Amino acid sequence: MKILLVANYPLEYNPSMHAYGQLLFNELSSAGLEVTLLKPFPIFGRIVKNGSIGKWLGYFDRFLIFPIILTLYSYKFDLIHVVDHCNAVYAFFVRANKCVITCHDLIGIKASFGVVAFTHVSFTGKILQRLILKGLLRTKYIIC
Repeated sequence: MKILLVANYPLEYNPSMHAYGQLLFNELSSAGLEVTLLKPFPIFGRIVKNGSIGKWLGYFDRFLIFPIILTLYSYKFDLIHVVDHCNAVYAFFVRANKCVITCHDLIGIKASFGVVAFTHVSFTGKILQRLILKGLLRTKYIIC
């Protein structure tokens, strides 16, 4: 079985999600499975790494360039595992019956609907969270 792990954007500060992707890669590889770890490559995000401009440049890498690469690359694999539900939008670019997403929590999604009161979600953040939710609903398999 050929497995593609779709991990987080390298310039995104989220050490636990980076560690989780690497842990899955190590454990599945040691179990004898053919595993590839794929991450969005920083192109625009390398221009400015911090602040809101850096965040938006990273979005270009993550949501405009990487989906094209993922679509072309995913056909070689039997299973595509998106290791962080914040990247559930990638489910739109792979076959739903081949896709697994690990969902760690729904706090961001709930906050975008006003259910979680301790955090503010911007207008564009609400759009992103709704796309994440639609990606989760599109995939056939979710790990919680």
